Parts: sequence; C-alpha cells; structure tokens
Amino acid sequence: MSTALQANKELVRRANDGLNAQDPEAFREHHAAELVLHDGGDVIHGVEAALQRERAIWAAFPDLHHTLTDLVAEGDTVAYRFTATGTHEGPFQGIEATGRPVDITGQGLVRVEDGVLAAVWLNYDRLGMLRQLGTVDRPVE
Repeated sequence: MSTALQANKELVRRANDGLNAQDPEAFREHHAAELVLHDGGDVIHGVEAALQRERAIWAAFPDLHHTLTDLVAEGDTVAYRFTATGTHEGPFQGIEATGRPVDITGQGLVRVEDGVLAAVWLNYDRLGMLRQLGTVDRPVE
C-alpha cells in the first residue's frame, strides 16, 4: 500500500482518537475549515458547525467511544466501519436522558484534502439506537 494511502488511514485513526478524547482542538486540527459533514439526511457546513454537533453528542453521551474497523483507502478516500458505545446521560435530538447504554454500528466515508478531512459521510444504525434508548418498540413477530 502506498505511503499516501497509509497516511490517509492514519489521519482517520487520529481524528477518531480526537473524537474519543472529546478534544475540540484535535477536531479542528483534523478537519478542514470548510468541512462538509453528511450525517444521514443532515448536511453540516464548516468545522465549527460540525464541532457544535459533536459537542451536543458528547454532552448526551459523555462516555461515548468509537472503535474503527476495516479501514480501506483508495485515492483520496477512506472507508471504514465502526462501533460506538456510550451511556445516554443528557438530552439527544429531543430525547431526555434515559441512563441507558447504547452499542451501535455504522459506516463512514471520508475525503482527504491537503492532509485533513474535507468531507465526511456517516451512516449508522439510528433505529437500533432508538430501540436501545427505549423510544421505539421492536416489531412483534
């Protein structure tokens, strides 16, 4: 694997470490000022707006931890799978704290530009998370 592809994968790992440390400066360091974050149906423009979103998540899940798996790099793009675990201790998207743990899976795709993450696409098991929080019932079989 080329050095550039390895560097892109390492950038994704370092950005994830910053998320796990809930470190705003690391977030800014690893993301472009003009970052475009695609999170499900939401599109967030700019690193400060994305950081505001992350701070809300950190407040809701103060022990949130992401584990990356299966990083694959091609050109300026890195794809990965992840698991995220945490405890719902604060308001999240209109849901008051439940004190319940969550363990969700997801996928991410990032585009690297000039050594930082310029665009991020996230997709995770929102329905599974809502079920774990007790806000959505499981279907009856």
